[in-house]
Amino acid sequence: MNLEFARRSRDIEILNHLRHTKEVQAYEKTMLASLMMRYAHDEGMLSVVLEVVKAWGLSPQLLFTQTRQIWQNGYRPSDLEIAGSAWDANTTEETK
Repeated sequence: MNLEFARRSRDIEILNHLRHTKEVQAYEKTMLASLMMRYAHDEGMLSVVLEVVKAWGLSPQLLFTQTRQIWQNGYRPSDLEIAGSAWDANTTEETK
């Protein structure tokens, strides 16, 4: 399977979830901002991202301002704590 297609399919599912989110929290905002950056040069996907931004009553600038503040306040997504991150993928317990 084409990896780009797989990512796009996953991102469409995420956008559909975000579109129906009623209580927007830090996780949802940071996820949407990252998708906006990923698809900045893809008009089709960017238009879907911007629909969600608008549905939340935000502008792209306001979303980026809010997410920048979220990160500066020390936010780290909880799913990274569960799934780990790529930086330690090749590290064994013995070397930690």
